[in-house]
Amino acid sequence: MGFFYYFVIIIFMDILIFPNFVVEIGKAFLSLWWVWLPIFLFIIFFGSWMYYIQRKWWMNIKWVLLEVKPPKEIEQSPRIAEAFFAGIYALMGTVSTKFEKYFLGACQHYMNIEIVGIDGQIRFLLRMPAVHRNFIESKIYAEWPKAEIYEAKDYVDDLLPGVLGKDWDLWGAMLGLARPNPYPIRTYVDFVDLLPKQPFVDPVANFMEFLSKFGPGQRAWMQIYVRPAPDSWVEEGKQTVAKLIGRAAPAKQGFFLGEVFGWLDALRAVITEMVYGTVEPLGAATKEESKYPSMMQFMSPGEKEVVEAIERKISKKAFEFKIQFIYMAKKDIFSRPTVAGAFGFFNQFAALNMNGFKPYPQYTTKAYYFLADQRLTLKQKIILRLCRMRSFWEKGAILNAEELATVWHFPTIVVEAPMVPQVEAKKGGPPAELPVV
Repeated sequence: MGFFYYFVIIIFMDILIFPNFVVEIGKAFLSLWWVWLPIFLFIIFFGSWMYYIQRKWWMNIKWVLLEVKPPKEIEQSPRIAEAFFAGIYALMGTVSTKFEKYFLGACQHYMNIEIVGIDGQIRFLLRMPAVHRNFIESKIYAEWPKAEIYEAKDYVDDLLPGVLGKDWDLWGAMLGLARPNPYPIRTYVDFVDLLPKQPFVDPVANFMEFLSKFGPGQRAWMQIYVRPAPDSWVEEGKQTVAKLIGRAAPAKQGFFLGEVFGWLDALRAVITEMVYGTVEPLGAATKEESKYPSMMQFMSPGEKEVVEAIERKISKKAFEFKIQFIYMAKKDIFSRPTVAGAFGFFNQFAALNMNGFKPYPQYTTKAYYFLADQRLTLKQKIILRLCRMRSFWEKGAILNAEELATVWHFPTIVVEAPMVPQVEAKKGGPPAELPVV
């Protein structure tokens, strides 16, 4: 940054002292329009073309919304939900050719996993491209054999009139991670009780109780968007670990830079031999390396825990994600403490030395000072529109399968919220030996 500021000062001084020189530079730049203008126009065209064909491709996707009614008593921990997410990672690879990507606008498919509370009724929903319906259903039945799945009417189309009018109020936010992707949130393995009869504290119990307390005229939507992430993000985690333990991370060099540094290294060796008469081996280290391979033995227990947690996160398949949350109610029953109760669910996954969820200010429905009411109304319209469209164009933050299973899973047997939907009776199929006429 010091070099950048020095460069800016030099340019500024040249403009003051040598104005004619700057004018001549400008004329020379404009005279070479045939070099830089086509590149500039191509960049604009390429961005506009990708924007157009990707949204055209997305609008032609047929979506399906499935509602899942979980079994009455789930005794397993969210580990089975982790197996579910690890299984649906197979959605990775929607785009197979460059032609599909750059000429047809094909993008990596994503899906929504949602928990919705409407007038006290709780619903578990999954929205996906219709071509993946059979695959997703098979994964659900594989992990929760007694669950019931059926196609549902989309609740975002069932808004009451005047939801943004004078009789209603709305609070919403879009959430991501508070720290860089390699740092993990608290997962279900951390929610363990010491009591033998209750070995697991279900993190979704908080949210189930929150939704169960709703009365007529209150609604909440939690939409989690997930898209399989390529394994290239793991390199960021490895570099973070190397930095934390004091190990030098290998510098990334392309072919061109590798060749340039190779020739510079050879030139340095020749000059050293000519001046000092000694032969220096090629690729000699320019900095004195530490005598320790890492500094793990000098780290505190908390610092070691962070390193181990990062390595655990990057060892599992991961997804890009974002979370959109909306709470709406009639103004006579709308209250800010209710919103705080919803965020209590997200706050329980935070660890100050690791990671947690954080709302993006530009998508959070709060505004102060200048034109506060108008800006607040605009933000409310934006977040409501985003939740109804369910688009996922931006680059999401990273959660692995274990973290996603912690945030979204069916309530276990320890959750006693009265309005949680459950399968009350087991359905039996016909005998396998039944003759077909």
